[in-house]
Amino acid sequence: MTTDWLSESVPPGVNVTDAEMAALGAQDAVYNELLEMGERRAGLPKPYWEEPGITIYHGCAREILPLLPRSGLILTDPPYGVGKDYGELSSDTVENFVAAVRLVLEMGLPTAMFFPVTRIYDIPVKPQWMGVWEKDWGGSGLIAYPFYPHWEPIGFWNIKGDYRGNCGHRNDVFKFASVRPESNGHPTPKPLELVAELLSFMPCKGTVTDPYMGSGTTLLAAKQLRRPAVGIEIEERWCSLAVERLRQAVLPLEPAAPAPEQLELMP
Repeated sequence: MTTDWLSESVPPGVNVTDAEMAALGAQDAVYNELLEMGERRAGLPKPYWEEPGITIYHGCAREILPLLPRSGLILTDPPYGVGKDYGELSSDTVENFVAAVRLVLEMGLPTAMFFPVTRIYDIPVKPQWMGVWEKDWGGSGLIAYPFYPHWEPIGFWNIKGDYRGNCGHRNDVFKFASVRPESNGHPTPKPLELVAELLSFMPCKGTVTDPYMGSGTTLLAAKQLRRPAVGIEIEERWCSLAVERLRQAVLPLEPAAPAPEQLELMP
């Protein structure tokens, strides 16, 4: 915090208490924060897609994510580092997987992140908690191992207190049917219901950010839950698919207010 201007702004002969100086200093901190936020936003590229509450940026997460406000939460599914074909601009190596995880965690936000079983020991920062996505059928077999992976880890970082909007807990096993890659062409799709459940479980304030948006499932779930969301994706084919899915999405109806006679019957 810079406070040089505070002393200069006080007229000669006027006594200012420590509390008043502290209050002025707090205003200075807010001003500096707003100024820094404005400078970051000025560096953002033009959105690829915008609609009320939803924004998509087509570009590199390394360049765009640090420019976004550090508020809300991150729910993401970075490239797995197992040689998947995400597109011409994506290199699915272990090194890039580790770099992606570091980039996300540098934001310091409540975070939920998918990653494959084979990358558990490559995570550069130990998760605060590890959840499990239990699938209804195993994925393709791994050549080096005699198993069909029937689950995926979900790492949680920067979580506090009870969740589900700070009003409860749940177990750490999420049982949801898998989505086959051929359903939309993306090599590692996630069930919309699973992502929506994770969003419902995470803190309910602020923007949902997915810096490795893929086909847009996180944004679609956020839209259905009426939560603001930002997605970043380097491959334009997935940006285009995400926009198509968002255009086709039908928002759930708002729950109807109970009639007066129903209110009388409520405890």
